[in-house]
Amino acid sequence: MKEKNIIGSILYYLGITIIIIGTITAIINSYQLSYEMGGYGGEEYKFFWSQFLYLFSSAFFNGLILIGISEVIRLLDSINRKEPPTIITAGEQMKNNEGIQVFSNDKPEVWKISAAEEEKIYELYADKAILEITPYITKGYCIVKLQDYDGPLKPFVKVLDLNGIHPEEVQNLDRRKQIIEWYNK
Repeated sequence: MKEKNIIGSILYYLGITIIIIGTITAIINSYQLSYEMGGYGGEEYKFFWSQFLYLFSSAFFNGLILIGISEVIRLLDSINRKEPPTIITAGEQMKNNEGIQVFSNDKPEVWKISAAEEEKIYELYADKAILEITPYITKGYCIVKLQDYDGPLKPFVKVLDLNGIHPEEVQNLDRRKQIIEWYNK
């Protein structure tokens, strides 16, 4: 069972509630009694758009801020739990109605390395012969099979993180081991 962050959920629903209640109070407070110049009984209720827009916009932005904070909490919580955040788009098929992506142990190319990223990899290893570049199932990581130009024919593998400005080798031993195990299957 997937645990949810209670604080993020509370802030999300509180943001929606603030928007709804703020809209209702903006409508109610925008109807004000207006007195016509003249005799007795010349009053009527008028809707003041300036009052409505002022009250509605403040409630709307306050609600959006709370919803945004709840989204940040959700993303940080998913990073902490090392789960990929789930983004459900229209027409996407879901497994068990949870929207979790399931990857097989095969080597499918889920994403492609762009030409600019590939050029940066070739610049990084300009002194070595690149035999193969394989994207990992998680976007932003790839395996590069290298070999020295002048040395013996012993290829070796490097795991790169392409999420930054420049590609860099993965320093996290667990992540590197996990990616290399996937590559060797």
